[in-house]
Amino acid sequence: MATDSAAGEQASKPSGRVAVLVLGTVVLYAVFLLVPSLSIARGCAVGAGLVVVASALLHEPKAMHAALLFALMMGWTASGGPPAWPLYLFVPLIAYGFSVRMVRPLRRSATWWRRGRVDRMTAAMMAGAVIVSSSALVLWLKLLHPDVSNLRDQLPDVGVPALLAIGLLFSVGNALLEEFIWRGVLLESLDAGLGVSASSVVVQALSFGVAHIAGFPRGALGVAMAAFYGLMLGAIRRSSGGLFAPVVTHVFADATIFALVVRFVR
Repeated sequence: MATDSAAGEQASKPSGRVAVLVLGTVVLYAVFLLVPSLSIARGCAVGAGLVVVASALLHEPKAMHAALLFALMMGWTASGGPPAWPLYLFVPLIAYGFSVRMVRPLRRSATWWRRGRVDRMTAAMMAGAVIVSSSALVLWLKLLHPDVSNLRDQLPDVGVPALLAIGLLFSVGNALLEEFIWRGVLLESLDAGLGVSASSVVVQALSFGVAHIAGFPRGALGVAMAAFYGLMLGAIRRSSGGLFAPVVTHVFADATIFALVVRFVR
């Protein structure tokens, strides 16, 4: 059964102008991630800023949401902001939220934060995604032996209780941040441009995959794995009509990652 929020999404008509603006933002962010150059990073951040201005001049607040958030994310790195988790996601998201609060057209057009519902079909999809993602992460680490020691080095030398608390904070916090960005802000902007369709789910998944080029998993295979996971989370977002279900699903994958880094990475 479709939720009220899903029905509201389906009532909107796609806009070619919004599609161009949002897809341009997605491309800029991909270049920003894939080309390790400070000058390129600054250029992409400026480009996303110009998309924000164009969205405002064209009175397209749905496009402005994604452009603003991703401009802030790229601007954080391009301006020398610390790359440590969660700052590179948390600070831009807070700045975006403040902007939405202050700018009326943005505030009135922001509906991505809805909780949604969990029915039997959604619950089954969530369980399947948890099993598939956790199994894939274990196999990736155990079979390929990738070098992810930089992640282990970021963990403080603390006792088990404190380590468990850190793991819980990471699992919940990272799931919230990434779901707000990709299945929240970006997917809603894509829906406004491409329509509530498979195309917008695919594009957000590809962007999510590229964002993990240096994450866990990482490399080309890591990008493909994360993109497929983004597809599953996008489908769960569609089924539930909100962010609660994908956030809960995502927590389990991040908990698996944290446990693997603590237990097996040397």
